[in-house]
Amino acid sequence: MSESRFGRSSYAQHSRTFYPQEYQGRGAHPYQPNYYNPPHQQPVMQQPMPMQTMQSHNTTVVVARQGGDGPEYPLPREWSTGLFGCFEDVMECLCVMFCQEWYGGRLASKAGETCCLPCCVPCWLVSLRAHIRGKHNIQGSICDDCCMVACCYHCTMCQLSREINNINNGKAAK
Repeated sequence: MSESRFGRSSYAQHSRTFYPQEYQGRGAHPYQPNYYNPPHQQPVMQQPMPMQTMQSHNTTVVVARQGGDGPEYPLPREWSTGLFGCFEDVMECLCVMFCQEWYGGRLASKAGETCCLPCCVPCWLVSLRAHIRGKHNIQGSICDDCCMVACCYHCTMCQLSREINNINNGKAAK
């Protein structure tokens, strides 16, 4: 039955054992796998990821700042006059008390803003005070500005006016 050791009949037996799609009966279609792999696409192959071992490394970084390494910023200064120093310039204090809207426009103009600032910007005095504080390195915060304007509106306008006058006259640091 077998022609030789590597003959045809032994090959047919092995092919039936390992390849069941060769013969599935009369009129049966060859075996098709459950996935579709179009002929124009290459199968995607992924290489195995290398195993990483977990190692713990502790690194301590010490940064010491030496003098002269960068820009030096001067410390913020105080306001040149106090909040309740209204009697230092009585005329301006009276203008604020009786002509508040007009004086607000004048104050905005002295600060380099438009005279329409009080009419057009809500909470304009908080904004103007924060702007002057930041521009001239005066100590304080936006929260301080809000509290001053809310509690002492007229005194805050007078203080800001005196500060701008002192800066323009050279009595306060620019």
